[in-house]
Amino acid sequence: DIRLVLSSARLDGPLHQLPGPQPLHYSFRWSSSRAWRFFLYAISQLHLFLLVLLAVPRHSTLLVNTLLPCGAALAGRLKGLRVIYHVHENRIPPAPFDALLKAIARHCASRLVFVSAHSASLFPAPAALKKVVPNGLSADFLARTDNYGLAKAPSPYALRACMASYPRAYK
Repeated sequence: DIRLVLSSARLDGPLHQLPGPQPLHYSFRWSSSRAWRFFLYAISQLHLFLLVLLAVPRHSTLLVNTLLPCGAALAGRLKGLRVIYHVHENRIPPAPFDALLKAIARHCASRLVFVSAHSASLFPAPAALKKVVPNGLSADFLARTDNYGLAKAPSPYALRACMASYPRAYK
């Protein structure tokens, strides 16, 4: 039984096309005003906290994708759920906000999963909580990267990277 909880910021993404039960949504809207955006974020996390608290069964494992949905992690910790974070950011500005999100992750996580050893080394948490699981790349994709003149490396991860995300410096 998988329950998908998504932000309502985008309602037409690929996760909405999956068969099965419709995703649950928590509200979030972006604003160009930093103060208003933080307020909207705080409200969204309260909504997410209540959604997880009320809609996610006690026997569940909670996978939190990125540091931002901390409301889910806090609710999961309160309910005694296994909370696994998938971390693929090293910094989310401003610095006090970043420190708060990382403190919540350290406190709530049963496991912190990183996409690289470098990302894991930059995250302040006990080594026992950390696990590195590189993103999987298909053989077809790896073969196509050779067209760009990359040198052959002993490890398939040494010179190749693929991350579908917004092009932001902190990612």
